[in-house]
Amino acid sequence: MAKKNIIIFHVTDRGACSWVRFRFMAGLLETNVGGEVVPVISPYEVTEPEVLKRVAAIVVARPSLPLHGELLEHYKARRAEFGYKVFADYDDLLCDIGGEKTIPDYNIFSLDPREIGKVMEKNCSGLDGVTVASPFLKRTLERRFGWGNILVVPNTVPRFSYGMAPRRAVAEDIRKPRVLYAGSTSHFKPGFVGDFEGPWVPWLRKAAAEGAVELHCFGYKAPFFLEGVPLALHEFVPAVAFPQAVAAIRPDIYLAPLKENDFNRCKSDLKLLEAAAVGAALLGSGFKDSPYKDAHPLSLVGNDTTPEQLSEIVERMCRKDNFNAILAHQRWYMDEGGRFTESNASVLRFLQTYMGDSVGCIS
Repeated sequence: MAKKNIIIFHVTDRGACSWVRFRFMAGLLETNVGGEVVPVISPYEVTEPEVLKRVAAIVVARPSLPLHGELLEHYKARRAEFGYKVFADYDDLLCDIGGEKTIPDYNIFSLDPREIGKVMEKNCSGLDGVTVASPFLKRTLERRFGWGNILVVPNTVPRFSYGMAPRRAVAEDIRKPRVLYAGSTSHFKPGFVGDFEGPWVPWLRKAAAEGAVELHCFGYKAPFFLEGVPLALHEFVPAVAFPQAVAAIRPDIYLAPLKENDFNRCKSDLKLLEAAAVGAALLGSGFKDSPYKDAHPLSLVGNDTTPEQLSEIVERMCRKDNFNAILAHQRWYMDEGGRFTESNASVLRFLQTYMGDSVGCIS
């Protein structure tokens, strides 16, 4: 009987989520388990019977279009013959929930969430499992579709790509912190500050203008709400190069503002992981069920925070003992939860989810 040690991933782009969810892990498995697990990222459906005999699992990322349904039907029709499992994976909320508009207007990449919900429901019927990036997204999709086979596979980040020795401590207070916004442009759009609503824009503009912070962000131009203030712009880079680009900036504070809504509650804690990997302190939104709820308390900004209070939060964070406590907490969070891609916990969680009993082949 052929060894069932192949995992096929159908990932339709080379964006950040494809690397975080699959490509970094696939590269790790390909080079570090001696061929015992064979990850295959395929742009087209696999039909060869001799290959399918060896497949343990097939994972289709973000199946939200009719063409994804055709791909899934192809594999479901052959599942009994070849004995593999078929999964869908979602790293974000793509559809409206309960007839209410859940995707915010400021999300520049949102499509038609009502139609996407119908397609998702059809595409994911009869699958062996649906994997998601966060517990809140799991609960939301269970409520929306009634799926009982949703599994959480939390995001991880590759330690090697960010640098094997991130900053662990500072020797003195940070007088002028280097503040980096490395998020997507989908968090706002012209005329809508979006996730920067609240104290963020007034504080950033004042702090940068007065020289209290050294502000950095990615993009070909400054976000419209930061025009006219001193900041350093960094060109967008391919997702595979993003960790090195962030590490090269050497930020002190890593911005993660989010507006309080269920769309954002469904997000993962990815920015916390990135901050930890690069040795920066997260500064993020701390509303109920925020994806950053497990960050150090000194890192969290409440909804009712004023720009003046946010300035005080940053000043407090930058005191040596506080800053070092934040970094230590973030390292603990990464180690305790197996949130580096290379960790044993991360690899086993990934393989046990998709391969089940076949994981024994790498022991």
